Amino acid sequence: DRQKGAMVAKAGPKSGSQGKQLGSGVSGMKRRGMFKPAGGSSQIGVPSIRRLARRGGVKRVGRGVYEETRLCLRLFLERALKDIVLLVEHARRTTATSNDVVFALKRSGIHLYGYGGFTCPMTRQQRVKRLRSKKVGPGSPARRSRSTAQETVESPSREDAVTRDGLVELVQKTLADYFLRERADVCTIRGLRRLVGEARGVEVPDADLRVCLRLLQDQNCIMCSTHDIYLI
Repeated sequence: DRQKGAMVAKAGPKSGSQGKQLGSGVSGMKRRGMFKPAGGSSQIGVPSIRRLARRGGVKRVGRGVYEETRLCLRLFLERALKDIVLLVEHARRTTATSNDVVFALKRSGIHLYGYGGFTCPMTRQQRVKRLRSKKVGPGSPARRSRSTAQETVESPSREDAVTRDGLVELVQKTLADYFLRERADVCTIRGLRRLVGEARGVEVPDADLRVCLRLLQDQNCIMCSTHDIYLI
C-alpha cells in the first residue's frame, strides 16, 4: 500500500486545477516540416530518379547519374516552358492549358495523346495545306487591339495595299513551300524576306512584310515572335 501510494503521489493528480485540462492547445506530437535540400532549392530526389531508372530497365545507377539527370530534366522543362509561354502569349491568355503543353511537346518531337481533347496531331503536310487554303484579306477578323486612333486609321489602308498587290498570297505560298522543302516548323523573318524578294524580283519593305505576317497570324496559320515564324 505504501508503494502504491508513493507511485500515485509521484504521478500527480489526473484532474482538477493542478492537472492538464482539455483544450489547452498543447500536444505531445511534433509536426514534421517540409524537407528542404541543402542548396535551398527544391530538386528531384535520388529515390525518384532510381524509380525512373527501374522502370526503364536499369538495374544499377552510378553516383554521377543523379546530377546529370537533374540537369537534363531542367533543360527539358526550360525548353518546354518557353514554348508554352510563347503559345499563351500568342493566344493573349494568362493561363496555360493542357493543349498548350501538348503543342509545346509536339514541337520537340514528343507526341502526347489523350489530353485536352487532342487525340491525333496534325502532320506537317496537313498544317501546310491549311496554311495554303486560308483566304487572307483586310476584312478577316482581327484579334489584336489597336491602342491609338491614328493606328486604327492607317492600318487598314496598308492592309488593303498589301492585299491588292498580292503580297499576302506570295508570302503565304513562300512560307508553305519553305516548310515543305526544308521539313521544318520554324522560319526566320530575315530568311522569309530574302525568299520573297527573290520571288518578287524586288526587295520587300519590312513594314509590309510585318503586315502580311500579322494577317496570317490572325487567321491562326502561323505564330510570330520577334525574329522567327512558327507553323502551327
